[in-house]
Amino acid sequence: MEDAKYRTFPAKVLLACDERIHQFIDASIYNDWNAAVQEWREQKQARVSLQRQKPPEPKEEYAPGNKLTQFSDEEFLKLTQQLEEITSAIAGPSAALPGPTFSDGGDGAGGNDCCHSGDKHDLYTLDSSMYSASLDDKQLSLYQKAAELYKVGDYSEAARNFSAVIDSCLPTVLNAAMVSNRAMCYLCCGSYRCSLRDAIRSCEMNNQYVLGARRAVRIHICCGKCSEARGLIDTYSKTCGHGFEEELANITLYENSTALFDRNEHATALKQLNELLKRAPCAPFEALKVQLAAVELGSRAALLHAEECLRRYPNFPELMYWNVQLRFLECSNESELVAILPLSRVSASADCAARFRQVNSRIQQCIDLCRELEKTSAAKNWPQLVEVCTKALQRPFIGDRLRAAVLSQRAQALYHSSRLYECVDDLDVALRNVEGVRDRAELLLLKALCEEKLSRWTDAMHSVERSMREERLPAAVDMWRRLKGRKKTSDQRERQGEKKEEERRWTKPAAPTSLAQLYSRLALPDGAGAEKVRKSYRALAMKWHPDKWCSASAQEQKEAEEKFKLVKAAYDQLIGIIVE
Repeated sequence: MEDAKYRTFPAKVLLACDERIHQFIDASIYNDWNAAVQEWREQKQARVSLQRQKPPEPKEEYAPGNKLTQFSDEEFLKLTQQLEEITSAIAGPSAALPGPTFSDGGDGAGGNDCCHSGDKHDLYTLDSSMYSASLDDKQLSLYQKAAELYKVGDYSEAARNFSAVIDSCLPTVLNAAMVSNRAMCYLCCGSYRCSLRDAIRSCEMNNQYVLGARRAVRIHICCGKCSEARGLIDTYSKTCGHGFEEELANITLYENSTALFDRNEHATALKQLNELLKRAPCAPFEALKVQLAAVELGSRAALLHAEECLRRYPNFPELMYWNVQLRFLECSNESELVAILPLSRVSASADCAARFRQVNSRIQQCIDLCRELEKTSAAKNWPQLVEVCTKALQRPFIGDRLRAAVLSQRAQALYHSSRLYECVDDLDVALRNVEGVRDRAELLLLKALCEEKLSRWTDAMHSVERSMREERLPAAVDMWRRLKGRKKTSDQRERQGEKKEEERRWTKPAAPTSLAQLYSRLALPDGAGAEKVRKSYRALAMKWHPDKWCSASAQEQKEAEEKFKLVKAAYDQLIGIIVE
């Protein structure tokens, strides 16, 4: 189509009648074009009614249908540019230029003052140059309400009020400061995609708007897009006349902290990130700090920080995910798992939805596991309980506290199965992560019972005393009294044995045939005293104890166990004879 065919008509009318208007203009000014079409049609109908009263002229008239010709994309873009030129020319120096460049004719945000006011302007303070004399009373009222909501921290509602004004503004009234202020509302409430969209749009509306460029760079940094932030700095540093020193320093801090994190230098990375948060506080950096704190300070400290951040950024998906994940790691029983289950069922964006589904699945699996353990324990099916606990401990995603609870259940089953050495090992590991006073007291009491059966009297006494320091359980008190009485009897026997030893030194009676065999099993000469018997027994018991032969072959383990039993039996018989 030639230019003469569409230049006959007003550009805005031709633009409004084309179906591809949404591809080239913003939705906020679409209503203006519809109004222009309606106005043109009314004027056209008035002219047509007047022309009907006059005799027809030989001059050809273009019917409305002729205007609805579909233009090519290139022709349509030319019409758009013509429309912008017509709009700026009609509006004069006081109007805002919506194009991607800034003309010397003026700016709706206050001319050059707006362009360079961002040099020392706080990024989080609303730009007052958003107010325009062309705003009506309703729009001004909405703007003032939005500013008040922003000051009190209701950023989502402030963004809705800004949107109501921006969508109703004529293109001659809309300026870069309006869009940039809405970008900051989105940034503060954690909507980073919308914030980035508005920040880039404000820069395109006025490429000399320093505050808008700085905000766009800040949002890119908050999203972790350092290369894009550097690209914006290269693009707008010349047009804005601003050096972006602060932004470049923030980019360096972020890159350093992430590099340290990747190299597992978590303490140094945390220091760098804390410095960055002082300069550029935002939700993504807080989420990264939660991860570093979980590694460096533990899940409990990281959870406290995540809860504090959620009070400032209540709807940020990354923080919500780490909150439920860390809570999951701190759970130790079914009731705690059920309590956090709703936190994993929040509606999130596609980027985070898979992570929420994963943690939800893990929580549900652990709930089912706790129920199965409780059911098996109630049935007192100890071999099956050991098997279920062993399989559960192989799951890598179980937290330390829940793992300790499973170990406690397995230790109880091992005790009832007379697998005492394994029971003691499980109890030692479980006690590292069990915090409940009563739970610790019960585990220590169970350990003391195992040690008593293994004839470790001193260890048993130590464990039962630790249990009583946690909580004075009746069973622990009874056991302590029993061990105390046993120790008293043992001391008396030891003293009597020493006395008889002195007597035997002078008499030296001939040892009976049965005693000779017992002495030989303990590698002692006939007539050795109680003290030598004890020393020899300790040495042989340490040599043939089954725990020392765990890595040997099955045959060697069996032989060691048999020798250990023979030594133990010989010692029991011999010490009984000597003491009596």
